[in-house]
Amino acid sequence: MIHLRITISVLLFKLLLLSQFINIAIQKSALCYLSYRPAVELIEFVEELAEDAKQYGVDLFIMVDNNDVNISAINVSSNIRLLQISREKCLQHNYHKAINTGGTWRYITSWDKSLLYFCLLNRNYSFVWLLEEDVFIPNVQVFRSLHELYSKTTDLIVPHHTLNLIAADGLWRWAMASGKFLPPWACSMVNGIGFSQRMLLAIDNYIQWFGEIPFHEFFFNTLAVQLNFTIVVPTELNTIEYATPYFYRDVRQQPNNMWHPIKDYPLRKTWRRSLANESLTYNYTFDLTHLQMSCNGNRKTANLDQYFNETFVHFESIKGNFSTDTRRSWRQRFSDLAQECQKQNASQEIVSFIMKLADHAYKLPEPPVPALVTRKSELHIHLEQEINETKRAIYQFPTNGTTVTELRNKIVELIKKLTVEMRREIFEEEKLRNQTTTLSTVTSSSTTTTISSTSSPVPATIRVKNEHFDESGHDMHHRIKKTHIVMKFDFLPNEILMQCFAYLNAPDIFDCFNNLNFRLNQLIRNIPLHLNFQYFDAAIFEKFYEILLLDSTIRTHIVSLDLSNRNVWYQIQTFLSVLPLEPFSSLQTLHLSKIEQDNDGKEILRLTKFPYPPFYYFTNWSEEYNTIFTSLSIDTIHTLSISTIPSDLVFILQFPSIINLTISYCSLKDLSRFFTYIPKLESLEINVIFREDDDDEDDATIKPFVIDGSVIHLKQLQINIFEGEFDELEALLNQSKNLQSLTISTIDNFDIINADRWQQLITSSLPCLRRFNFRFLVTYIDDDDLTIDGTFEQFQSDFWRHQHNWCIVCESYGNQTSIYSMPYAFTRYTLQSTCQKAANRYGKVTDLTLYLEQVVNFDGHQFPNVKSIKFESLFDEQNDEYLGKSVQYLTRTTHVDVSSLDEHKARNVLSRLATETSKLVSIKIHRNLLAVLFDNEKLRELLKKIIRKLNIVGIHGTQLIKHHELKIICKMFTNIEEFTCDVLDTTSLFQILLALSTLSNMKLCCLTSFPSVRRSYWLKNYGRKLKKYPFTINFLCDYSCYTEIGIYSSDHENNDVHEDISDDMFLAILRKFE
Repeated sequence: MIHLRITISVLLFKLLLLSQFINIAIQKSALCYLSYRPAVELIEFVEELAEDAKQYGVDLFIMVDNNDVNISAINVSSNIRLLQISREKCLQHNYHKAINTGGTWRYITSWDKSLLYFCLLNRNYSFVWLLEEDVFIPNVQVFRSLHELYSKTTDLIVPHHTLNLIAADGLWRWAMASGKFLPPWACSMVNGIGFSQRMLLAIDNYIQWFGEIPFHEFFFNTLAVQLNFTIVVPTELNTIEYATPYFYRDVRQQPNNMWHPIKDYPLRKTWRRSLANESLTYNYTFDLTHLQMSCNGNRKTANLDQYFNETFVHFESIKGNFSTDTRRSWRQRFSDLAQECQKQNASQEIVSFIMKLADHAYKLPEPPVPALVTRKSELHIHLEQEINETKRAIYQFPTNGTTVTELRNKIVELIKKLTVEMRREIFEEEKLRNQTTTLSTVTSSSTTTTISSTSSPVPATIRVKNEHFDESGHDMHHRIKKTHIVMKFDFLPNEILMQCFAYLNAPDIFDCFNNLNFRLNQLIRNIPLHLNFQYFDAAIFEKFYEILLLDSTIRTHIVSLDLSNRNVWYQIQTFLSVLPLEPFSSLQTLHLSKIEQDNDGKEILRLTKFPYPPFYYFTNWSEEYNTIFTSLSIDTIHTLSISTIPSDLVFILQFPSIINLTISYCSLKDLSRFFTYIPKLESLEINVIFREDDDDEDDATIKPFVIDGSVIHLKQLQINIFEGEFDELEALLNQSKNLQSLTISTIDNFDIINADRWQQLITSSLPCLRRFNFRFLVTYIDDDDLTIDGTFEQFQSDFWRHQHNWCIVCESYGNQTSIYSMPYAFTRYTLQSTCQKAANRYGKVTDLTLYLEQVVNFDGHQFPNVKSIKFESLFDEQNDEYLGKSVQYLTRTTHVDVSSLDEHKARNVLSRLATETSKLVSIKIHRNLLAVLFDNEKLRELLKKIIRKLNIVGIHGTQLIKHHELKIICKMFTNIEEFTCDVLDTTSLFQILLALSTLSNMKLCCLTSFPSVRRSYWLKNYGRKLKKYPFTINFLCDYSCYTEIGIYSSDHENNDVHEDISDDMFLAILRKFE
């Protein structure tokens, strides 16, 4: 018996020791950096962190994403553990898609691997931090202070916390949360984030039943909200942003923050040294005397903002050295002081600043979200039970399989249905409470809310009690007692809605908001409307046309009208004959493009009846329309766009009040004559100024170029291509004394590339010049001895770099060299191997030519607005890895041109982009590459889903699309809306019309002339029934034909091609569209 008692005592003692050991072990924390391939500088800093972290029980890890890296060859100390996890293991445990936003791009990354490791494979840590490698930590004390301050009392530490209470999925990436979570939702940037152990267990539990990791930026916040976990948004993380550029002056004002993104490792090292040196001069004392004086009114408020800034920077600089208890005590002292200030009626500015300091001393947890639905419907309860039963069924299966996949798909649909029901319940409960319908939004310091665009006419306001308490139970947060979170688009005031509607075309406004509710119905009928017929959707414009006929008062609110004959034959005449302009009494701007004198002239003559004639914009006007101007109020024509300057003086005399002028092409000689009659000109844009040779004079009699008119008021001049001589340009600029902005581009014009002459011209004749944008492109041939290397050096003088702060860049690639100013001022650009690595300096580039061999140099941050990319190749070798990881930067591209590539490269490019980009809708491909589309089934299916615009090019008139090829194309691209190609004959027109029901814009070049007499007669008489297809040939469709089709014929004739189309074909087309 005695031995038994001794044995039991020994066992109990061992269990006690073991429990203490487990308790000690579980108190350890971890910090893991996420890296694709760790840089040397990163490892050096992690070594510093690891050495310091040993003192407070944090282990350091680096998750290496690239499994091809041999981590055993990386030299690290025993304080750091390098991790690698295979893709197969992630898929086995359902850990994938953490940062996936669609397609296969970034399917499994270091995020998936790190979560797998700490959620499932290694659960020995009470708290885990995950940091992306481009998060900059100024010093080791920054992390230590943050960790000790929050890790023991918090489940989730995030940089931001944005609530979406009713699961509105129309903004940001909220649609990705649909079917994954019930409301409320929440999101944050998560480049730096901290998890408690129970948060990690909850993450693993969710992944096991759902089968993948939802998008990380809403997954963690939403899961924590729904589990009512503690969430903290420390101010030290509020500088973790998506793409904000940071500078040293920013970091030195808040040296205890973490910063993202800062990717330059050498720069980070330099900043750390500088900050360490500055910290030696800090005064580590802080008192409240001056703040108390401000509350008492004993401090002058003249320099209050400066005092606030100095006080804030001082506190931010030293707070990292305070202990956790000291930081919390400062929070209490600031809160008490703010309460005292309120009692003394101090200004709200002072109170807000003090509470800002309180948050920066110690941030309290986010307030919990109350139950959104208090009275659940029977459908709600039923769906809730079915969701829980389905989860339990999933847990019964140890591995993934067909049954589990079906159950997971079922649960997604159930969640979507319950989300819709919860939205309805929320609005119904608010209706019963009869809450105010006025906009009342007061948000807490760390919580923002998504505004829903729901169309329900029932106003909804959710009030969330927002009270914070410290650990001792004392109320430390006196700023806000209630938060009114408004989630209705209807709650926006009319003034804001009117500003939004000003950017939209009138038919789109009525398509979205007409008859939605009484308020919006009245609003859209009483605001200024802009009507543009150049780019439109057939169905939308047909509905709007019917509205105009039924409600004539809408016409009185149209302030701008844009009509064009460019793509729809006789559109101007058609519109004006059905809807005359007299009722458009508020019209301020009228844009008429490609006017036909005989048909449009009589309608334009009516414009003189307006009591206040509108401003006119005329595009592609020629001198044969001079008689139309004789009855216009020419004093109101302030903006003019023309293709060229007519020689007829009658035309030129029409425009004495022109302020803005755009010309497609002209000579300086014609332009000089025009200046005489447009003395008020302020802005001039010319696409091409060509050199006009005078054949009547020999070299001995050529006179110097002289500007006839005055350009004294000219402030902006843009010449996209200049082909003249420097002397001619100089004559123009010498008289432009008030010119403020000059943009010019030349091709192979060595005479213009003269830095010394430009300097002399600017100094002597352009005193007001502030912006000088230029691009000089030169192409060398083999025997060309010319060089511009020395010329470029002239653009680096003190005059350019310091006096005017103009940055000039020289790029060379192959036999081409270009010199241009930065930021780059033109929309087209060809990426060179020496492209300057400067973010946002190529923001105006929308059309980019990219050599496959140079894709490695492409950085999407430099070209944020590129919409169209033309791929070319310099060499013939095959390399499937040209795009590499750079494809991630092409996600905003909507149009791709591969017409210059061979079959292999075109297939590779199209496959990658179709798979990994989300906005690609248009492609241009060569006729010879059709085999790439015909033979690759996978590529065909990818393109069929996404392509809406197809352009097939070839050698004009020789490489035409045959009938059998066209038949295959129509089957492949059943969803295209715009189609451009060269076809054999006009039979192809009817073949396309029958096959492509979604087509709205078509441009065909036919080998035979079009139309024949028989077809022309048929189209004129029966074309009105083809309601969706007006044609740009010599006939007119019904006014309700709103979609564009431009069909043009070439000058080639082929008498061997037969155009016999049977009546059965005509009748088939008619039946299709009746």
